[in-house]
Order: sequence, then C-alpha cells, then structure tokens
Amino acid sequence: MKAEKVEKDTQIEALTAEKEEKATQIEALKTENADKDSQIKALTAENEEKTKQINLLSDEIKKNAKSEAVISAEEAINAIGEVSIESGDAIARAEKLYSILTDTEKAQVSNRLALVEARELFEEVQGKIVFENAKKAYQKLNHVSELCASGMDDIYGAWYYGIYKAKDSASFYSFSKETPNFDSTELQKAADDLGISSYSLKSDWQYALYIVERALKNRGDYTTVETEMAEAQTILQELTKTYSDYTYYPKLKDYYASVSAYVEFFKSPTGSFKQLSDTINTYENNIRTYKSDVGFLFNES
Repeated sequence: MKAEKVEKDTQIEALTAEKEEKATQIEALKTENADKDSQIKALTAENEEKTKQINLLSDEIKKNAKSEAVISAEEAINAIGEVSIESGDAIARAEKLYSILTDTEKAQVSNRLALVEARELFEEVQGKIVFENAKKAYQKLNHVSELCASGMDDIYGAWYYGIYKAKDSASFYSFSKETPNFDSTELQKAADDLGISSYSLKSDWQYALYIVERALKNRGDYTTVETEMAEAQTILQELTKTYSDYTYYPKLKDYYASVSAYVEFFKSPTGSFKQLSDTINTYENNIRTYKSDVGFLFNES
C-alpha cells in the first residue's frame, strides 16, 4: 500500500509539473498573441493611412490629367504666335477649341490667358488698320470731289463762254478767261486734238464744252477720278464683307454714293445751262454735308 501511494504521489507531482509547464506555455502564447495583435493593429492602421494617401494621389492625378481636347486647345493657342492682322483665323480656331471644353478642362488650359490677350491685341491691330483704310477711302473721295468741283468750274465756264461770248470773241485767250483751271495753251492743245479751230467756237456752243472735256482728259482728271473711285469702292467692299458693323461704314458709304453721283454728272453733264448751276450746287452741298459728317469721325471736319 505504501509503495502504491508513493507511486501515485510521484504521478501527481509529474502531472503537476506538466500542468505548470503547460500553464507557462499558455501564458507565453498569450503574451506572444498580444504582441502579434498589436503588430496586426499597427500594420492595419499603417495600411489604412497608405490607402488614404494612394486615394489622394489618384484623385490629384485624375484632376491634373489633361485630355486630348485640352492639349489641342493649348497647341492651337501656341500656334497663334505673334499677333498681326493675319492672326484672325488662328485665334478663331483656338477660341473654338477652347469653347467646347468643360469648365474643369478650361481650368487646365495653361495658356488660356494668352488667348484672351491675343484676341484683345488682334482687335486693337484690326481696329487701327480698318481705321486707316477707311480714312484712306475718305481721303480719296475728298480728292475726287475736289477734282469734280474744279472740273465743273471749267465746264460751267465753257458752257457760259460757248453760249454768251464765243460769237463775239472767239479766241482761246478769251476762252481761258472763263476757265479758271486752264490757260489758252491747254485749251488750244485740246482743240487741236479734236480738230476744232478757234473760229469754230462761233458756230456751236458745244465746241467749247468738247474742248474743256478734252483738256480735262489730257490732264488726267477723268482717269484719276475713275482710279480713286475704284480704290475707294474696293475698300468699302472689304468693309462690307468683313466689317459691316464698323463705326465709320454707314456714313462713309453715304459719302461714297454722293461723290459717285457727282462723278457721273461730271463725266457726262446733262440738262440746260440754266439748270447747270443749281445741279452743281445740289451735288456739292450734299457732298459737303456727308464730308463733314465723315470728317468728324476722322477729326478732319
């Protein structure tokens, strides 16, 4: 019995020692697991922070990424280059490409302010050139109206001379007294060109008119009038086609029409001598009015 008890006590001690060892292992495992849980929590928190950073960077990349449309708009703006009167089409193309962008895309166009500046500068350049061209047309019309007025003075004088004085004093010298812009030599040259003698002036008053008209032709007045009217018309046509709302256009157009009507009468005067003075005054008064209106715009009234 005693031996049996000793054996059992030995077993109890062995089991107790084994139990204590297991308890120690359990505590060790608990400590190890606690450390691993902390590591897991730390790693999880770190991964969550990195995920946030990744998302922020992704959003920023998406925000800053330029579409093909944005790149095309930037390239079109760069293609404008130095602004001149020829830049209109390039600016219009860039503006069109910019206009079709979304608000977000427009904000991504790095040189968008350059487009605004290009448009402003182009309109400034364009305005100066259009102003100068319009002024050039105005000055040409002034010159034409002056030539017509001068020529009509001579035509009036020839008409008067032919009717009232030629029969009493048929000479180029006396004729020149009635033509303020031609001397006797110029009148005789014109008469020679037409084969008209001074004596012929007595037979028909119209000979005097023919001679002055030839003198005007010899001096180049008709050619100058036609050339400058054509040049003024070309400028007006360009204004009509491209700048129909241009400030100076309506009044300049009216001035052109008034001078043009006088030119036709100057080249081929009609009516009677009694009507001539009134007709000349009507044309010249109309021209004077339009010239004053347009001249005010050009500070030349």
